[in-house]
Amino acid sequence: MSYVSSIQMNYKFSEGSFASKLSSVLMLLEEEKDLKKEIKEGKAQLHELTKITIENLYDEQANELLKLKWIDPLVESIRKLPDVLIKEITRKMYSLQQKYAKTFVEVSDELESSKNDLGIILDELTGSEFDMEGISKLKMLLNGVNYDK
Repeated sequence: MSYVSSIQMNYKFSEGSFASKLSSVLMLLEEEKDLKKEIKEGKAQLHELTKITIENLYDEQANELLKLKWIDPLVESIRKLPDVLIKEITRKMYSLQQKYAKTFVEVSDELESSKNDLGIILDELTGSEFDMEGISKLKMLLNGVNYDK
């Protein structure tokens, strides 16, 4: 910290002034810098202590640590695999069932009903000779609708 900064931080400026806010910011930045330095030192100490601890483990301790870190989670994941697969297959089957819930027969029946309804509506229409000829051609295109000339 520079000499000027230390004087600014220790001087009491009037409350709410720009200089007061600047002084507060400088103090907070200095505090953040110190905390980051402490964190960095703590991480380095933790890393070194971890390294020493691992190097001094007995074979049984190392095997137990490896078992806890790698083998147990892997075995648990393998154990859950059938459940996960069954749930996924069930979800996909349900989705397909919903997608194809309406059978071909139902769709065909609805189509036939719609054709009949359209035929009835077309019979109620009136218009010029050309309009009526077009309507009759449309009715002829609709299979299943009785057309009387």
